[in-house]
Amino acid sequence: MTEGTLTQKLRPLKLAFVVDYGDKEMVLNILKINSTVWGGHFNPIIPFKKNKSGIWKKRGKNRSMKDLLKDYIRNFNPDYIIDATKDNKVYSVLGQTTVLINTYQTFLGDDFEVGTRMDFLYQRLYENGKLENAKEPLNIVIPQIQKDDNEIFLTSIFGQIVESEKIKTSEVLVEKFDTEIRSFNLKNYHSYYTESFWTYRKLTGLYLKIGKRIYKNSTVAYYVLNPKSIDDVLEFWNLRSNGWYLYPISIDYHLEKSNELETVLIKSLNANGYDIRGLMSVKVIKSSSISVEKFSAFLRYQVFDKFKLIVQPYVPRMWDSKYWVEDDVVCVDLESDSSEVSFTNKDHRVIFAPIGDESIDDKTGYSDVKYAIDISEINWNSNTSFCEIFPDSMELSDFYNEQRYPNYRISRKGYTILNKFHDLPNISFWLIKSELLFKNWASANGYDLEISSPGKITYRMLHHFEYPYQIRRTIGRAGAIELLDSITDSGIDGKSLEDKIKQVFKTGKGSTLASNFIRELVECGIIQAGFSFSCTECGQKNWYPLTNLAYTLDCTKCLFEFSPPTWEYREFNLNYRTIGTFSLPRKAMGVYPVLFTYLFFKENNEFRSTSIFSFNLIDKTNRKQLEVDLAMFVQKKGRPNSEKRLILVEAKTFAPFKSIDIRRMKTLGRKFVNSVIVFATLSNKLSSNEKKLITDLLKYNQIKENQDKPFNEIIILTANELLDYQELSWGMDGELSQEYWRIAHTKSELTAIAKIFQKKYLS
Repeated sequence: MTEGTLTQKLRPLKLAFVVDYGDKEMVLNILKINSTVWGGHFNPIIPFKKNKSGIWKKRGKNRSMKDLLKDYIRNFNPDYIIDATKDNKVYSVLGQTTVLINTYQTFLGDDFEVGTRMDFLYQRLYENGKLENAKEPLNIVIPQIQKDDNEIFLTSIFGQIVESEKIKTSEVLVEKFDTEIRSFNLKNYHSYYTESFWTYRKLTGLYLKIGKRIYKNSTVAYYVLNPKSIDDVLEFWNLRSNGWYLYPISIDYHLEKSNELETVLIKSLNANGYDIRGLMSVKVIKSSSISVEKFSAFLRYQVFDKFKLIVQPYVPRMWDSKYWVEDDVVCVDLESDSSEVSFTNKDHRVIFAPIGDESIDDKTGYSDVKYAIDISEINWNSNTSFCEIFPDSMELSDFYNEQRYPNYRISRKGYTILNKFHDLPNISFWLIKSELLFKNWASANGYDLEISSPGKITYRMLHHFEYPYQIRRTIGRAGAIELLDSITDSGIDGKSLEDKIKQVFKTGKGSTLASNFIRELVECGIIQAGFSFSCTECGQKNWYPLTNLAYTLDCTKCLFEFSPPTWEYREFNLNYRTIGTFSLPRKAMGVYPVLFTYLFFKENNEFRSTSIFSFNLIDKTNRKQLEVDLAMFVQKKGRPNSEKRLILVEAKTFAPFKSIDIRRMKTLGRKFVNSVIVFATLSNKLSSNEKKLITDLLKYNQIKENQDKPFNEIIILTANELLDYQELSWGMDGELSQEYWRIAHTKSELTAIAKIFQKKYLS
């Protein structure tokens, strides 16, 4: 039973509504529904049309509407999809997904209730005094909106309620809290942004913390739109649901030359508690329906003194995963509360005490599922082979079919529990093995995957150690691998082993270091102590561990039973021999560099990962094979919205990289675009031929990068990096270190590692 810790985050359920393109009536109904559920502020409304027409013609070149819809949904990562199309076409288009699909009719029915209703939440908050204990009194405004062409736009800002026997949101608000009623129209809606008051939509975000974006302050923007355009309103709604801070501007207003827009934005940010320190620039985004000419004319009238204005003549592309990071539209995480808890693991099932909230427990809506618990930062007390992250680029639907459990789902964010049982002291979820995920990933890309013998050996070697530092302190020392490979099956006596250690480590400190190192090797189960005797029949030497000693022994060569010379005490010299995976020939079949490369990314650079050791990709059509020494999906720890990258590794112990290795990695790079190609060796430097081969591949990818085409970053790792177990300096001088941090800050750690070591080893 393995134990560890995990971070659990409580949040409202996220619902993704899919509507027919241009269905204004349904959009208005859904906006009103989202005013009645906790977290409704962050529920996307996705317009869909089977054939790409209208605004979708310009979106996702060479991609179908099905592909765009899938990316839209994967980005927002909802717990439920509500199919509000007239003929319920979503399931027929998507098929089985990682998200439960329900029709709009089912969603409105009495037998299906998910989420926490705001009227019950207000009641509970009132009873618990939580609203009164907020950081500042809530100025609650009940909006009144005229039914005209601007109703949908204004409802998307303020929210609007349709009362029923079932939902009595405004009734509870008026009864329990101080409220005022205001009428909003296209001329006065700006007051919402410059005053600190709460309307229906804002109230659905009560007690929610929004996660960090990839680029700080990049998502504060003016959004220039036509308020009568349903396309523009949905773009505005979904960008705010994505976590952007948008200030909507009707194209028909604010055309007088002044700094009014800048002044209003500053007031708006201050009124809504936004820290504007360090905010140097602000984007102005053109919606889809506004022409370039009209947009340019609008900009000519604006004056900005405090902020640099960045003009973006297109909508951030939430619907295309290729641009998520570039446009900073990876949907933010939501969190109401979080805690780190200990867990136990029994048969791949994690068991822990769930987080709860008295404000949404008990009888807040009698829903089937009230809220979600996201699981992140799983920390084990031992090495594991389970998935820590799930790739953004991977279609998880087939994978999820095999893993379906009640009230538990897997998404690109990881493990999520849809909590239904509020009174249980413990809940659980099932861990997913990395091998299963990679087999599904391979199958989705047209390959079968078979783990090779070295892959299984690497896995066994990793799990042989209880803690990673034991690997660095033993086989991670320079020269240790050569030393272990030189210890024969018949063993080596203690004095000879001591001499070898002094020779390999080039030290003259006497026997102290040698005896300490021998002790570490024995305690970690890398070598075993025993005795060596010659058979009295065949004369061959045999090695026996201490546990197998007896007055009669069986010869391992001829099977003759003989008696060791117990009377010759001078013959009894303690011997040592490698055992288990460390005793395998050819330097443990070449698994050492694979293991150290894994640790370089997993431990040294603090990446969360889902990894698989040496395997073959077998093309389903022609059965051709591609060998991969290590594959990892990685993401920086503590940054849940940072990009996830695929790393593919070619590893050598001391043998040189050959042209066949370079061609194979080039083929893999073409197949898996934007992956990171790693060449790892336990040699201290590259030969001139290796430099030429890798440089040719690097230039090939640099040309593709300059042409704005998908390319592969190339990382070179040697013993200087892989065996540097003391600290993460990698032998970089001050100039290289500064350059590393500059690139890491502006781009990513992986890009920085690639650039630095290209410079170091390829000049």
